[in-house]
Amino acid sequence: MKSFFVYLSILMWVGVKSPWIAILLCVYFVCSKSIPFKPLFILVLFLFLLRSNVQFCQTIDQGRVVRLNKSSLLVQNGYTKVMVQVQDVSIYAMHDRIKFYALSPIEPNMNQDGFDPIDWAKANGVCYRVAEADTYRIEGKGFMHQLSQGGLNQDKRFVQEIRALLFQSDPDDMSGLWVSMGLIYLAILNLIKRMCIRFKSIWVEHSINILVLSYLAYALGAPLVLLRIMVAYQVSVFIEDRMLKWALSIFICLWLVPFGSTQLAYIFPFSLQAVTLFVDKKSLKLGRFCVAFWCLLISMKRVSLLGIVLFPIHRMLSLGLIFMGILSSFIPYTHTLFSIIYRYLDQWFVFTQDLLVISGRGSFFVLLILVYVWHRIRNKHFGLRIVTLFIINILMVFISYPWFYTVSMIYVGQGDAILLQAPFNQSVILIDTGPPSQYANLKASLDHRGIHTIDYLIITHDDADHNGNIVALKDDYHIKQTILLGVDVLNEWFYMRYLPIHEAKEDNDRSLIYHVQIETTKFLFMGDLGVAGELQLIKANPELKSDVLKLGHHGSKTSSSQAFLDHVQARIAWVSAGKNSYGHPSWEVMERLNQLTIRPVVSQSSGTVQIVVSSWFRFMFDRFNHFTLF
Repeated sequence: MKSFFVYLSILMWVGVKSPWIAILLCVYFVCSKSIPFKPLFILVLFLFLLRSNVQFCQTIDQGRVVRLNKSSLLVQNGYTKVMVQVQDVSIYAMHDRIKFYALSPIEPNMNQDGFDPIDWAKANGVCYRVAEADTYRIEGKGFMHQLSQGGLNQDKRFVQEIRALLFQSDPDDMSGLWVSMGLIYLAILNLIKRMCIRFKSIWVEHSINILVLSYLAYALGAPLVLLRIMVAYQVSVFIEDRMLKWALSIFICLWLVPFGSTQLAYIFPFSLQAVTLFVDKKSLKLGRFCVAFWCLLISMKRVSLLGIVLFPIHRMLSLGLIFMGILSSFIPYTHTLFSIIYRYLDQWFVFTQDLLVISGRGSFFVLLILVYVWHRIRNKHFGLRIVTLFIINILMVFISYPWFYTVSMIYVGQGDAILLQAPFNQSVILIDTGPPSQYANLKASLDHRGIHTIDYLIITHDDADHNGNIVALKDDYHIKQTILLGVDVLNEWFYMRYLPIHEAKEDNDRSLIYHVQIETTKFLFMGDLGVAGELQLIKANPELKSDVLKLGHHGSKTSSSQAFLDHVQARIAWVSAGKNSYGHPSWEVMERLNQLTIRPVVSQSSGTVQIVVSSWFRFMFDRFNHFTLF
């Protein structure tokens, strides 16, 4: 039965996001591998693929708080969870009762490089979202309620820190979560084991463990980490074979929560366990390092090599901090020492996570390839294994870099952010940064593309939806030159010609306008230029043409006049606009584009859009992988 569950667990993991690949692998395994009960094997996989498309949701009108994040709550009733966006999370506590007046579905992130709320929601059983204005709070009670309010210590700083340590798991902020993931639950199991040494029956210990873990699952809304530990513990009670335990744990966890396979809470521990099964003891540390690197790159797009090396030390420090925080909740006047240690450790964790950083896009299939290659060469010379793995990791990181010229309209909501990349990031230009509320999306896109250095940061004009993230970018990336006044941008990869507007009367008409030709494709970036500025522009540049036109002012009716569009003769019009109350893009502009057979591409519906250009071809694709040759 071991091979049955090993192969089935692998196919189930792949099938969550790529069912057709799972089906093809199933055919291969059934035809070439000695798997027992092959008809049952096929049937179980088929039933799982159906199960992975089902999310159990019910309409609810109230629930209790089971998670406290930086700006949101998770509220649960039965098996349904609702995410509540709040202004001040400090006024809420665990197990408060929240009533709802209006529920909305979870919306996708239009930036494919950033946090995926749909996968996260499916993995955590979150069915709806609701605004704080549509809720009513009733104060809760009980042990978890008191603990989330600081216990006997009511210091505001301490309450904030203990919440972050015990109850916070922001879905779009995984920077430190992986260090302490599941640590407290494992520590509780170890503590119970030590307390039960005097009992001769092992079943007493098992019964206590199940009761404690079940209570925590009820109190905390069965988070993925706890669910995985509960399953792994139950399996380990009845099964001794390590590989069968690993495969059966994956099988049960995925059957319970299929989309858990997209989250770090499943990917990281199960992958590390796979290393211990398939890698010899001599190479175990190196194998764990490589797998940890790829797991974190898949989930966070940005990995500190030093952070991985210091992982065991950080785990021990986190464990000590967790127990100290719990004790400080019930021992008055000890919170000051805890806060000092917490603050210094937090600064240390942040500091180490910013050293020896590699960014890019990871892939679980790459991780599987890495484990497979290691398994095939495990009996080779140790030096050969080291060289092979080093080469594989370097090549996989280079997948993140563009092989050709790439121009992207990054989805930053109601704002602008245009990214130009030379092959292998040999030159990077960013035009505008979007609003502050969208920095996470902007950063995810830069990290996803393996960008550490920005050669030129161009700010077209002084509006928050264009320059809102300058300071944050300078903190996180090396910016060689920031351009605030109109000048040509010239290096060996790009020549961006600045097109001045000499008689600007409106602030928007003072936007920096740039024209660039890459191979045979011409781009024109209009900032927030209005109609008056457009007329001056075509008068001063009678030969101005463009294949791709980034419309001015998010497609507002105050820009993109008929005369200007006629003159430029663009084939594609980019409109960078999120959900807004301004009516962007305006129906008048969209009608003009339709009359001139110019294809509009609006980030509001297409998300982040990329155009890849070479001397042989050029194509465009969007957030949903809609592919266009032009």
